[in-house]
Amino acid sequence: MMKSIVFRAFLTILLSWAAITNPTAQEISGMNASCLAAPAQPDTILYESFENGPVPNGWLEIDADADGATWGSPSDSFSVPYGHNGLCTYSHIRSGISTAGNYLITPNIEGAKRVKYWVCNQYSTNPEHYAVMVSTTGTAIEDFVLLFDDSITGKPTPLVWRRRIVDLPEGTKYIAWRHYKVTDSHTEFLKLDDVTVYRSIEGPEPATDFTVINIGQNVGRLTWNYPEDYQPEGKGNEELQLSGYNIYANGTLLAQIKDVSILEYVDSTYSLRDNPLQVEYCVTAVYDESIESSTVCGTLHYATDAILYENFENGPVPNGWLVIDADGDGFSWGHYLNAYDAFSGHNGGHCSLSASYVPGIGPVTPDNYLITPKVEGAKRVKYWVSTQDANWAAEHYAVMASTTGTAVEDFVILFEETMTAKPTGAWYERTINLPEGTKYIAWRHYNCTDIYFLKLDDITVFGTPASEPEPVTDFVVSLIENNKGRLKWNYPNGYEPDKTDDKDPLQLAGYNIYANGSLLVHIQDPTVLEYIDETYSSRDDQVEVEYCVTAVYNDNIESQSVCDKLIYDSQSDIILYEGFEAGSIPEGWLLIDADGDNVNWDYYPWTMYGHDSEKCIASPSYLPMIGVLTPDNYLVTPRLEGAKLVKYWVSARDAVYSAEHYAVMVSTTGTAVEDFVLLFEETMTAKANGAWYERTIALPAGTKYIAWRHYDCTDMFFLLLDDITVYRSTETVPEPVTDFVVSLIENNKGRLKWNYPNGYEPDKTDDKKPLQLTGYNIYANGSLLVHIQDPTVLEYIDETYSSRDGQVEVEYCVTAVYNDNIESQSVCDKLNYTITSLDNIQSDTSLKIYPNPASHVLRIEGLSRSKSTIELYNALGICVLREKTHSEKTEIDVSRLNDGVYLIKVTSGNKTTTEKVEIKRP
Repeated sequence: MMKSIVFRAFLTILLSWAAITNPTAQEISGMNASCLAAPAQPDTILYESFENGPVPNGWLEIDADADGATWGSPSDSFSVPYGHNGLCTYSHIRSGISTAGNYLITPNIEGAKRVKYWVCNQYSTNPEHYAVMVSTTGTAIEDFVLLFDDSITGKPTPLVWRRRIVDLPEGTKYIAWRHYKVTDSHTEFLKLDDVTVYRSIEGPEPATDFTVINIGQNVGRLTWNYPEDYQPEGKGNEELQLSGYNIYANGTLLAQIKDVSILEYVDSTYSLRDNPLQVEYCVTAVYDESIESSTVCGTLHYATDAILYENFENGPVPNGWLVIDADGDGFSWGHYLNAYDAFSGHNGGHCSLSASYVPGIGPVTPDNYLITPKVEGAKRVKYWVSTQDANWAAEHYAVMASTTGTAVEDFVILFEETMTAKPTGAWYERTINLPEGTKYIAWRHYNCTDIYFLKLDDITVFGTPASEPEPVTDFVVSLIENNKGRLKWNYPNGYEPDKTDDKDPLQLAGYNIYANGSLLVHIQDPTVLEYIDETYSSRDDQVEVEYCVTAVYNDNIESQSVCDKLIYDSQSDIILYEGFEAGSIPEGWLLIDADGDNVNWDYYPWTMYGHDSEKCIASPSYLPMIGVLTPDNYLVTPRLEGAKLVKYWVSARDAVYSAEHYAVMVSTTGTAVEDFVLLFEETMTAKANGAWYERTIALPAGTKYIAWRHYDCTDMFFLLLDDITVYRSTETVPEPVTDFVVSLIENNKGRLKWNYPNGYEPDKTDDKKPLQLTGYNIYANGSLLVHIQDPTVLEYIDETYSSRDGQVEVEYCVTAVYNDNIESQSVCDKLNYTITSLDNIQSDTSLKIYPNPASHVLRIEGLSRSKSTIELYNALGICVLREKTHSEKTEIDVSRLNDGVYLIKVTSGNKTTTEKVEIKRP
C-alpha cells in the first residue's frame, strides 16, 4: 500500500498552506477596531462627522421646549469622545416632559434622495425617542413633516451605535432630527453622528447569498458570496474598489474583515449563554475602506437544549471522555497524533479519529470505543463523520448507548454503517434519537481493516428528541406498459432541494419503498422522485399491490408511510411506454438514417435531462464535434397491434436555435420509409432552453408502427423526445370550462371569469389519464387573444379596448387546453364596450417618451425606481412587447416590430400612462 507516501505528501502540502489559510488579526478585527475613515461616496451631497463641533457651520438648532438645553449643550459634554467614530453631536432634555423637544437641522440639501446616519443613547437604563423630519420649503418648525419615528431602547455598555438609512421624498431641502417625548428622569443624551446625505438611492452592490447557521453549541457560522458582478480576478478599474466586509450583530459592529476573499465568519460570542437568544446578523460590503453597501441580514436562534458539545479543537480525547482499546493493539481514538494535527475537522482545524491503517505501521483491525462523559437527560445526538480517503472509505462503526455504566458490555447498538466518501474527506451529518435513560454514548470503530482513518467531529447532545419527520407528498401510482408500475411523489412539506438548513436536526437523505409491507428498494438520492417497478410485468393474471413510500432522514430515521394501491392487469389500456432511461435505443426499436450521414437518433448524455427524468433520446441538426447537419432520421416503434392513440413529450434543446422540424408518421404495413404516411408535423419553438411540450395524436385504424421523423431543418441543435405512451383506446372528448361570464369593470376593461372543467380537481393529478389540463385559450371576435399556461388561473382582464372610440361589441370565447395542444369546445359570451378617445387621455407629464415616431429604439424617462412595466399593443389590441425595469429611465428595442401606430402603456409606481407612438423607418 502507498498510503504512507500519500500521508507524507499531504503533511507537506498542509504545512505549506497553514501560513496562508488563517486570517491575521489585521484582516479581522472586532469591537475595538480603529475608526473608519469618513465616507466619500461619489453621489454624496453632505457628510458631517461633528468632529469640529456639535452644531457645525450652516446647521441650525431649535430649542422648541425652551428649557435651555438643546443640541450641543451643555458644551462640556462635547469633549467626551463618545461618537460613532470620534466625536458626535447630542441632545439633552433638561427638565420635565418634553413634547416639543430639540431640533437639529441640516443646511439646504437640494436634490437629496437618501440620508444615512448613526444614533445611540448614552446609558443602558435610559431610553431615548426621536424623529427624522423633512421640509421642502424652509426651516421653521411648521415647515417640517415627520418621516421616521424611532425609539432607542437600553442596551449594555459600551455604547451601541445603530445605523439608520432613510429614503427622502421628492423636493427635500432640509432634514431635521427632533429629540422629544422623553423626560430628564429617564434620559441622559441622544447622540447623533456620521450623517451622510446622498443624491441617489443607488448604493454600492451588497454581498450575496448570505446565510447564517448554528454549527455547534451556540456557535454561529456566517457565509456569503461576492457582490454581484464582482470579479475576484478582475483588473480593479471600477470606480469603487471592494476592500472587505463589516459584520453586525443586533445592530452592533461585530467584526471588520479587510480581506475580500474571506467569505465566512464564525461567531462564538453566544456559546456560553444559558438562555434562548435571537440574533440578527448583517453583513455589508465595504468599498474603498470606508463606503458600505446596504446590509444583507439573517436571523439565528441560539438554542439552549444542548447538554454537551465537543469539537475536539483541544485534543482528540477531551477531558472527561473515555477511550477503550477493546482489541488491545495499542491504537485507539486519538492515538496517532500526527494525523490529529494533519487532518482538518468538519468546521475547524481538528477532529477525533481512529485508524484501521497506521502510516509507518501498516494495517490494524480496530475495535475502539470513544465514550462521552455522563449525559443525564440526553434524548438526541448529532455528529459529523468522515473517512479520510475516498479510495479507502469503507470504515465501519456503530453508535451505542448505555443506561448504566461505561463497560463494553453496558452498551447496545443504536445505529451502524459502513462509510462511503464521494470526494476525499467528505463529511456527513447524522442525527440519532436516544433511548430513555441514556447516560453514555459510544462510537465504536470496528469490523474493518486496512482502510485508513475514521474521523468524528462536532458532537452535540440535546435534551430534546428530533422533531417528527415530514412524509412525502403527492404520492401516486399508475400502470404503464407491460404491467410495469410507476410510482411518483414529491418532496416533504417545507423541503427545498436547493437550500440546506444545518440547524434542522433532520436532513432528508432519501426514500424507502415498500410493496405489500416488504422493502422493495432504498433510494439514497433525495432528488429522485420516481420509481418503476417491473416485479409484476410477467404475470398474466390480476394482482393488487399496496405501495408505500417513506422519507428517510439522516440515513436512518423514517417518516410515516404514504400508501396507494395498484391493480396489475395484463389487459391494461397501455400498449407501450418508453422513457429511454436505459440511456440507449430500446430493444425492438428501429433507426433509419435516410440522409446517410451516419448520425441518427441516440442517447446523448450531454444534451439535457429528459422530460421527467435524467435521460431522453435526441436527434441533432448540429453536432459540436462535426458541425452543421441536415437530418432525415426516423425513430420507429416496435410493432403495435390495436394502437389508437399516442402521447409523447418533445423539446428543442436551445431556445435561440429552436426551429427543429419533425413529423409523426404511421405505417399499417411494414417499416420501410415508403410505408409511412404523415399524421402531424411541426416546427419547434422554445420559450426556455429545453422546455418540454406534450403532444397527443389519434392513430388511424390498423396502425402497426409509429415513426418520429426529424427532417426539413439544418444548423439548429437537438430535437429531444421522451415519455412515449401508446394506448389501445381512443381519447375521450376533452371537457370544456364551466361558468363562463364576462363583465365590464373600471376604465372600460373587460373581466372574463370561468371555472374548471367538470371532473377536474386542481389538487389531484392522475397520470393514468391521457388528457391532462394544461391551460386555456381566450379568443376575441375569433382571434386568439391570449394563451394561459396555468390551469389554476380562472380569470383574465382585457385592456385591449380601453382606449377605443365609440362602442364596440366583442364576443369572447374560452377553451380548455389539454396536453398543450388539444382544445375543448369553446364557451362564449358577448360584451359591449363604450369607450372614450385615446386623444382625450391625459398622460403623466413627468414621463418623457421619445422619439415619436421611433425607428429602432424607444426611450422612456421619469420612471419610478420601484418596479415599472412597459407594454406595447398593436392595432388589433394584442400585446406585442412587455418589459419590466427598476431604473428611472430605460430603452426599448422596437427594431423587430412592423411599422405602424401602437399604444404604449407604462405602469410606474401607482400611476399608469397610455400614449400613442408610431414606429416608422426611412
